[in-house]
Amino acid sequence: SSPRIVPGADRCDPLLAFFPRRLKRLYFKVWPVFIVFVPLGLILGKPNVNTYVSQWIRNALLLETNFNFEWWFLTEYVILIFMTPMVMWFFRRKRSNIYNDMVWIILLNVFVTRILAGFVVKFPYAAELNVSYFWIKMSIALSLLPIYMTGAWLAKYDVFERVINSLRTSAVKRIV
Repeated sequence: SSPRIVPGADRCDPLLAFFPRRLKRLYFKVWPVFIVFVPLGLILGKPNVNTYVSQWIRNALLLETNFNFEWWFLTEYVILIFMTPMVMWFFRRKRSNIYNDMVWIILLNVFVTRILAGFVVKFPYAAELNVSYFWIKMSIALSLLPIYMTGAWLAKYDVFERVINSLRTSAVKRIV
């Protein structure tokens, strides 16, 4: 039988291949440091490094960072890696343009920081979610998402180059 053709599958394959590539690059940079310094911390008796295998696995996968508190942002970075295909989809949609995208990013920021965060904190049915490890990490990643998307927006539309070019042709050029 012939293979089933799924609409848009050709666009999904590169997005799905993105996860392993990006995670591999991250882990290959972090694991050498982990392999050297975490056992050293155990030998030196650092209180935050223990012998529980589950803790070692979670820390090695950057799901927790209690062995090295300076790596707090890496868990959020892993979450943002998994959100990247949504960000890429956002910028590849049909009605994507520099102005619409900026408005949507601002609205996303308002939604995440004001509405969603307020809902989880105040809504009684979300009380257990509010104190969960998942929400603690996800809320930080969601608050970073608009910043992450703004960086993608700056890159996609080459905003800095546009600003520099407009400064070269405007009144600034006449003053200088």
